[in-house]
Amino acid sequence: MVQTPSRPLAVSLGDPAGIGPEVVAKCWDGRATFDLPPFVAIGDPRSIAHVWDGPLELIDDPRQADSVFDYALPLIQISSADGDLPGRPSMSGAHCSLDSLEIAVGLARSGSAGAVVTGPVSKEQLYGIGFSHPGQTEFVAERCGVSHGNVAMMLAGPTLRTVPVTTHVPLAEVPHELSAALVEARGRTTLRGLQRNFGIAEPTLAVSGLNPHAGEGGMLGREEVELIEPAIAALRAEGWRVTGPILPTRCSTLPLVPATTRRSACITTRRLSL
Repeated sequence: MVQTPSRPLAVSLGDPAGIGPEVVAKCWDGRATFDLPPFVAIGDPRSIAHVWDGPLELIDDPRQADSVFDYALPLIQISSADGDLPGRPSMSGAHCSLDSLEIAVGLARSGSAGAVVTGPVSKEQLYGIGFSHPGQTEFVAERCGVSHGNVAMMLAGPTLRTVPVTTHVPLAEVPHELSAALVEARGRTTLRGLQRNFGIAEPTLAVSGLNPHAGEGGMLGREEVELIEPAIAALRAEGWRVTGPILPTRCSTLPLVPATTRRSACITTRRLSL
């Protein structure tokens, strides 16, 4: 019986002048150590050659990745017009990174790839060529037909998952970006994701405060009282297990609390540098 090739991960290399090409190449080097499934890189092969001298094989169809993966890093080629050097991002590199992301998402949507992994991009360069999304997360969501209110970027670790309420905005603008509706939407999306994607039947969500000491009852800022607490109350009214607003620094200690270990998430209203 002929074995059907597995669907590989589609990995966009990100900016050809960034660390994405080297990270992806080293992942292929460590494929056995980390028991990695087959993946296909998408981007400019020159960006890999600048930082790695391992075996690379160009393919046209992601289904070829299975047969190539044992002896070479499979890559679908997209060339940057200028052949960017490491550490020197350019507009042509931005076009290359966007094209690789577009192809990776298309492969996943068509069923040719099992999932998308994105390399880091230069947002300065992307914005310079007219990229209008805050980041790659929102771009992928838009291409997949997912509404903005149902999207959240999660940093997932073994015992704690953290979701920033705002992303890719200047720190000074964070208080103006916050609203009770936004905190509530991020919280609901996170809780549903913990159930659907992580198999946690009754997830616990901790919501961080924005201000020092979580506002001290409004003495050090009103965002907790006027925005965050109403959002928490609305989520609790739906039956979710939500606590807060807590001190932002406590998010990092939640895994140490037995009641929340491996069942918890934190959404933070403070800006994360991502």
